Amino acid sequence: MPISKPIIAVMVLFYAVGHWNSYFNALIFIHSENLYPLQLVLRDILIIAEGVTGTGDPQTILEQQRIANMIKYSSIIVSSLPIIILYPFIQRFFEKGFLIGSFK
Repeated sequence: MPISKPIIAVMVLFYAVGHWNSYFNALIFIHSENLYPLQLVLRDILIIAEGVTGTGDPQTILEQQRIANMIKYSSIIVSSLPIIILYPFIQRFFEKGFLIGSFK
């Protein structure tokens, strides 16, 4: 059982990341925007931010693109934060698995 803990930890982490990043099922089955998961809310924010850029003064367009990029980068941080918080708790199983496998 001690050797299987790192394997289980890796499988749990992969499943959690895959489930966390899935948005397609929610996009198909959920029709109310109040029930959208975080990924769909961030997707809508990114679509709105990209659509704001229009015609006009080149300086204004550049500033709008800069703001859209800042929104995109901040949404990446917001969506990655729960997995980043979860990782240190699972990391100890990875280290134990490497140590057990190396001393034979």
